[in-house]
Amino acid sequence: MDTKRFPIKPFGRKPLLVIFTSILLLMTALSDVSPSQANKPADDNKQKVVRQVAQKWIDVGIEQYQRGYYKAAEQSFLRAQDYEGYLTAEKREALKGLLAKTHEAAIERKRILRHIQAADELESRGKLMKARTNLEKVKDSEFLAEEERKLIVEGLRQIDVKLGEQKIEIAELYDRSVGFYGSGRLEEAREGFIKAVESGLLAAAAEKGAKDYLVKIDNILAERAKPPVSIEAKADEVTLGTVEEELLGVEVEGAEQEAVEEEAEEVEKPAAVEPEAEEVGYIEVVKRNRNIRRSRTKAVVNDAVAKAQRYISEGEFGKAKEAVETGERIVNEYQLDLGDELFIQYSGELKQLSEKIIEDRSVVARQLQEQKQLEAIEAQRRYREQTEADRKRRIAELMDSAMAYQKQQKYPEALGQLEYLLKMDPLNDKALILEDTLEDIISFREQLELEKEKSRERVRTLFSADEAMIPYADVYRFPKDWREIVASPYRKPEKAIGQDPTIAAVYKQLDEIVDLTELAPEMPFSEAIEELKNSVEPPLKISPVWGDLLDNADIDQTTPINMDAISAIPLGTGLELLLERVAGGFVELGYVVGKGGVITIATVESLPSELKTFVYDITDLTARPADYIAPPSEDVTVSGGAETAGGEGFQQEEELTRDELEQRALVRTQALVLLIQETILPDSWYDVGGEGMITIHENKKLIVYQT
Repeated sequence: MDTKRFPIKPFGRKPLLVIFTSILLLMTALSDVSPSQANKPADDNKQKVVRQVAQKWIDVGIEQYQRGYYKAAEQSFLRAQDYEGYLTAEKREALKGLLAKTHEAAIERKRILRHIQAADELESRGKLMKARTNLEKVKDSEFLAEEERKLIVEGLRQIDVKLGEQKIEIAELYDRSVGFYGSGRLEEAREGFIKAVESGLLAAAAEKGAKDYLVKIDNILAERAKPPVSIEAKADEVTLGTVEEELLGVEVEGAEQEAVEEEAEEVEKPAAVEPEAEEVGYIEVVKRNRNIRRSRTKAVVNDAVAKAQRYISEGEFGKAKEAVETGERIVNEYQLDLGDELFIQYSGELKQLSEKIIEDRSVVARQLQEQKQLEAIEAQRRYREQTEADRKRRIAELMDSAMAYQKQQKYPEALGQLEYLLKMDPLNDKALILEDTLEDIISFREQLELEKEKSRERVRTLFSADEAMIPYADVYRFPKDWREIVASPYRKPEKAIGQDPTIAAVYKQLDEIVDLTELAPEMPFSEAIEELKNSVEPPLKISPVWGDLLDNADIDQTTPINMDAISAIPLGTGLELLLERVAGGFVELGYVVGKGGVITIATVESLPSELKTFVYDITDLTARPADYIAPPSEDVTVSGGAETAGGEGFQQEEELTRDELEQRALVRTQALVLLIQETILPDSWYDVGGEGMITIHENKKLIVYQT
């Protein structure tokens, strides 16, 4: 190689030829590198790389924490903790503090979510006070996002409104219940008082009164529920019908019912009572009634035991407990009739059964808990295995992709794949070596590109110098790129004065080219609006007036849009096409951009028409045009307010006074105003009965009062 013709450029401290050779050697030996070949400097370099990886995980975790991703931040800090042996003592302490703070934030976020969900559930069930308590517990949490805090404050406000309405309803319910009590409708009164007390919205005096009423009602109902004990003075007045009525009240099943009937027959047989022994007949009646109640108690207890045992075997412990409680209630009610022996026997049997229910329920609950723990452990194991498999597969995919990009000489893309890979596996030797190689190649290519650019610009400079020496014969010559100069943003007219910047930003977004290929004729109107909202960043604020659309256009959120997919279209045009298609030609829909950049969609007749004042600079449109038709003269003179240009300039065709110049400018301005009024909403201007107006200021600005 001729080094004089192709000199080797320095690259850092090494010539490019040496670097290129080393790159080839590294790529050739990439697969042959093994840990056993590492020497002491390599170990130091490895420790430095590991420290950088740990710091990178810490930086990622801090950024995630600041964004509110506390769980992800905790995982990143745990990743960094895997390499804490390579960190300084100060860094390790800082990492522990970050982990503790992040863990606390994650727990607090769970608590916030739990209270918000509980508040929603309680509010849907009408328990507003409890819902409000849940929201109050989290509204001041430092881990709430600002948007979440606003939602909670708004939720509390709505609950307070509902509580005010509910207090009125509860007060009315309390008054109605008092009326029911006075008219003897005790069940209705009792139900009303219970609801009023449970609501927690009664005043203290009213709540005390409701509880007093409940005690009175329960006492009255308890007195009514007691079985009537009618012992006549004479035994001959106790008929068999009384015994039959008590027998009919016994609710038993199967063999217990037969036992009660047999005992009733035995009681029925000695019905003949000697008329002269009135006192003996009275005792017999008492014994007979006691035997009936004993029989009933025995049947109920046996039935409760049978049901409870069946429910226990089926695992329905709640029903089993109810059956036992039924038996205990009857035993306690007839304790005097049973006597100490039977009462102790039945009570002990039911108590033993109740303890069995508690014990079996505990065993089943413990078994279920153990089963859930085993299932959770198994699920966690499967999740870890699946995560590790996905991680290894993703690492392999990224390495294959990086190698493919390298073969295609797309080195920045290959380097990007390696960066993702190293975030997942920071100690991947093959990826680290390939990353260094690619960085050297990219630097080498950038230097070559700079050399090429320098050569190209040197040639262009020489061409420009030669071109500047061309003696053109034209009097005036426009540059070849005059169209690009005219289209330059520096030559665009000034914006209107007084326009809301948020509204201007929305109109700028409406001019953006977007992709609406997700639209389909059968897509609901509401989904299509969401698609348009999210087609730009930040998303648009679109608010359809559904009531107006339904009443005046028969359009709701589920109405099909009847519009095919469109790609590469201005967003504003897409919105207009959507409104035209969904209306179907039966009614005209439109939109306006209002305060805060909110786009309101409704029928044209219902859209708000808010007029505003804007100021437009029209100097470029109304100034006196230059006249280049006159031949050149040799001097420049000014006479009587007129001007003439000499030398390389031009002479005006006629001399005009200042008043004449202003008059001509006024004529051009009035012509511009007339053009605007005839073109833009002709029926909306003041001259034809509308509200819009245009005022001319010094022939330089237009003050427009219009929508």
